Amino acid sequence: IKEESGFDDGALHSDHPYANGTGTNNESSYIIEMKVPIIVRSGEAIVSYDEVVLIEPGEDNTEFGDDGFYDYAVIEASKDGGSSWIPLMDGYDARAQPIWLSTYDGSISDNNSTAIGTESMYRSRTFDILDNEEFIAGDEILIRFRIFADEAAHGWGWAVDNLNIQLDVTPPTVVHNHLDYLTSLDQFTITANVTDNFDVDSVGVHLMVNDVDQGKIRMVRTTGSSFQALINISSLSVGDVIKYKIGAFDTKQPEGNSTHLPSEDEFFEVPIIEFGTAQDSYSNDFNSATSDFVGNFFTIETVSGFDDGAIHSRHPYPLAFGVNGRSSFNYTLTTPITISSTKPFMSYKEALLIESSSDYAALEGSKDNGATWFEITAYDTNDESTLWAPVFQSGGDGSKSLFKTRLIRLTEDPEISVGDEVLFRFKINRRSTTQGWGWVIDDLEIQTEVIQGLEDNAEVKFASVYPNPIRDGKLSIQLTNPSARSVDYSIISMDGQSRLIGQNLELDNEQKASIDVSTLPSGLFVLKLINGETARVYKVMKLD
Repeated sequence: IKEESGFDDGALHSDHPYANGTGTNNESSYIIEMKVPIIVRSGEAIVSYDEVVLIEPGEDNTEFGDDGFYDYAVIEASKDGGSSWIPLMDGYDARAQPIWLSTYDGSISDNNSTAIGTESMYRSRTFDILDNEEFIAGDEILIRFRIFADEAAHGWGWAVDNLNIQLDVTPPTVVHNHLDYLTSLDQFTITANVTDNFDVDSVGVHLMVNDVDQGKIRMVRTTGSSFQALINISSLSVGDVIKYKIGAFDTKQPEGNSTHLPSEDEFFEVPIIEFGTAQDSYSNDFNSATSDFVGNFFTIETVSGFDDGAIHSRHPYPLAFGVNGRSSFNYTLTTPITISSTKPFMSYKEALLIESSSDYAALEGSKDNGATWFEITAYDTNDESTLWAPVFQSGGDGSKSLFKTRLIRLTEDPEISVGDEVLFRFKINRRSTTQGWGWVIDDLEIQTEVIQGLEDNAEVKFASVYPNPIRDGKLSIQLTNPSARSVDYSIISMDGQSRLIGQNLELDNEQKASIDVSTLPSGLFVLKLINGETARVYKVMKLD
């Protein structure tokens, strides 16, 4: 155990280089053994460590135990005081990681590798002692690290650091569907599902009201891994703001691992609101402060790369922490709009850089004061495959040069009729774990004179897609371009799998055609229609 050049601190190091085999059959084992036995824990008996392995690789396609599997590293255990040893997992060599193999092979002299290991080559390894059925909970075992070497060749060797044997280093997992606002003064209920690799000790809520600390409230386990806190808010009123964060702790001693949601230094913000009186129109360039919107993980601000204010999601947009590995991040306009018979249009500029195989952005509406919501339009970064997609794929940030204007005829949605009073919200549906910059929205116009007359603009409506949901196995489309004679289409599942593809689907005299979707399972799909240079994406639901 020592510090080596090229490493930041001490670690368990073999000799560098390790020697060729010199014992019986010109083979040797180089061993370091733990002095203190380990009692195998029930449930999970996890061993983890970081390592660098520059050990002679075996022949291609050989496995541990084969004649062509030459030198190797192996971690072994004994339950008879060291009389016999059993591998806890198969031995391995430099082939275990591409960086190790390329480094080993990159500097060969007299059949030996002269390459040197460094801190940057550390890779993590984790396994469960109980995966080896030779051991059971309660066994007292000795553990050793061993290099096996033959006479033919050698390399730099083995380094092991950050060794943890049955030490709980994993904090609890907290699953929670957060709230963005409250519209009643009934009891406020906060729920969470909390699990741990060993056991959950306690879960609580840190509460603030109008920035005054209310202390911490213990969440009560209801069933299984479900926890709940009931908060009396009857003394509050519209305009008051509740802030909360959830803390979960496991049973590790002397100090438990902890998880805080949304984070240790951040709170969910839940104002008590009253939706406004319906208006005929709404316009906002977001260049000055406004209280018209409510929601977490969105702000109205000016960020680098933009000239003035806009609605911005968090950059990067957050990972999901909700039920089933999903979260919805919403920003709601608190003023409903009365749908016009003459100008039922909405427009906004936007740039969207999110993971496209499972995440998407949506505009949604509600006609019952936010009790239920329906999707008006939904899309992802691939909606602008030549403008947004390359930036996302390169890990880039949003900028004003990525703005595109989206135009929506609100009455195209079957849920919306003239005279309806509709709330609107912008939503990111998050499921993936891929980092992305997020979403920006600017220059929002709803039924204003700015967009009156867009019914004559061919860009407003590319096609009608119906029925949606699909119930009889047939999806109908009608293009608005009177000169269109055919259309290409593809239907993709929400996990990114292509399910149906068609080219040159012939349109009738009314630019209509049908797609047979009877082979699709029930669920949500993305339909992409292409006519000439123009493409549009629609979300469709199939019901059996």
